[in-house]
Amino acid sequence: MKYSYTVIIKMVLFIIGIFIFYPIVNKYLNNLLGIKEGFVEGFVWSKATVKNFNEYQDTVNLNNSQFNMRVLQEQASEDEAKELLRTGYWPWSEDTKKQYIEGVWQNTMLKFDPDAALDYAMKLYNETAAKKLLSWNTKEGQFLLYGSNVNNDNKNIIGIDSDGNGISDAGNIAQKSVIKCSDDPKSVLQKTTINGYDLFSGYKNTTTVNIDPKEVPGFSFVRGECNPCAPLYSDYSCPFKLNVEGNNEISDVWKELWLL
Repeated sequence: MKYSYTVIIKMVLFIIGIFIFYPIVNKYLNNLLGIKEGFVEGFVWSKATVKNFNEYQDTVNLNNSQFNMRVLQEQASEDEAKELLRTGYWPWSEDTKKQYIEGVWQNTMLKFDPDAALDYAMKLYNETAAKKLLSWNTKEGQFLLYGSNVNNDNKNIIGIDSDGNGISDAGNIAQKSVIKCSDDPKSVLQKTTINGYDLFSGYKNTTTVNIDPKEVPGFSFVRGECNPCAPLYSDYSCPFKLNVEGNNEISDVWKELWLL
């Protein structure tokens, strides 16, 4: 099929137009939809700031700490990075400073001077990273990391044997089931129940099933049903409450992470 010169010229101009106007239109659509270039979420630093940050780590910080620059730019803004370079400290809010000092005081295994610990931490961690560290030391964080033990139904626990198993009033082993987030990128709550031991290998026979979070004693959603394991992959869209020893309040750091 033959085309006239006019049609060919129009086609060429159309293709050229796509290359010229696409970046403009794409940027307009991204701004309209709230999409940031570079990362799906987070910040993008200028090349100069990235260069200065790397030089700072090599000289002032003596390269003692290694940073994943992609993760770092997801956590901290360029202005925060510039303040670190200017002052030697990441900017933290007063609430985060208070929570960190309280966390140091509550540590029963190791004792540090709270002010010295805070000074060291602000040189190393941006505020988002600090909040994540603090969050794991709360009842919500401990639940996400280690799960919850629950007694199997219809067994009255009256004692513990040498292996840590509960002994029922009938003299039978009444093992506890463990409810815990699964170990995968899209973690979900699972309950693992011990069904006795293999007579030949001695290994425990277990059954693991996905469960409804409402099966967790003292658990309740805040905004509706969702995946409570989401924070394990940095998704803070599923706030929940845990009633532990009569305390149903959400920890302060989780209120901030969940934007409550």
